[in-house]
Amino acid sequence: TAVTEVNIYGVIQPVAGEKFIPVYDDFGNRSDGIRESDKLAFGYSSWYHIVDGEKVSITYSEDVVFVAGETYRYEVNLNVPMSNEGIYDFPVDINDFHVNIEGIPASAYTLTKEFTNQWRDYLKVTIEFTVPDSAGVTLSGTITSFGDDTDDIMIELIPEGLTETACFVIVTGNTAKYNLLNVAIGTYVMKVSKNGHISHTAVIEINEDTAYNISLYLIGDVNVDGAIDSIDLVVLAQMIAASENTVCSDVNGDEATDSIDLVILAQLIAES
Repeated sequence: TAVTEVNIYGVIQPVAGEKFIPVYDDFGNRSDGIRESDKLAFGYSSWYHIVDGEKVSITYSEDVVFVAGETYRYEVNLNVPMSNEGIYDFPVDINDFHVNIEGIPASAYTLTKEFTNQWRDYLKVTIEFTVPDSAGVTLSGTITSFGDDTDDIMIELIPEGLTETACFVIVTGNTAKYNLLNVAIGTYVMKVSKNGHISHTAVIEINEDTAYNISLYLIGDVNVDGAIDSIDLVVLAQMIAASENTVCSDVNGDEATDSIDLVILAQLIAES
């Protein structure tokens, strides 16, 4: 079975004037890593300052402050652990393996991947940041949701009137904090999605550092109590009778609350 995706957490995004935070603390504990569910082993990680095209290691004893216009690199090796050999492996085509950096928009870095041996079971991930001269503004907040707290939550910003995503970040947890740094001032369509939840879409104007909290609700959770059960059926039937319509009562997302939603909700409950 090919492992096609990995989520790396704990990588810091260099910001001009801010101090480098070591990956390892004084006791050897590390702040970066991957989830056990990713089926891979996470090797030793390193930070470098790129000077005249050469890597200069950033030692953890140094007081390093990130400088605007300079380039910094984070490197880590991934491999299939012995316990999973023969069960899991990397795709034959390295382009079929996707790396997500939690908490940092993809627009903020350049990512490269390469196999480091002939058996193609060790892979090096390189993430390179060039610190912008202008830090832009920050969009941050907390997203509350339900269900599996290991499921990805995708947050996207799309400039109003356009179709391509300007920046995005992936976080996990049912009470998940997110930060989008270096966001250009402007108006955006913000999209937030999680498996099994009603997607959140809103137009927001960003002129300064902005806090924006979001609640995601389970599809079929009509009374918004975090569970999909017979109580939701009763509430939905009452809403249909009263010709009421909300985002949570519109189970199939067709912008109407009707008998079709009642049938779909009954199926969801039966399958849960």
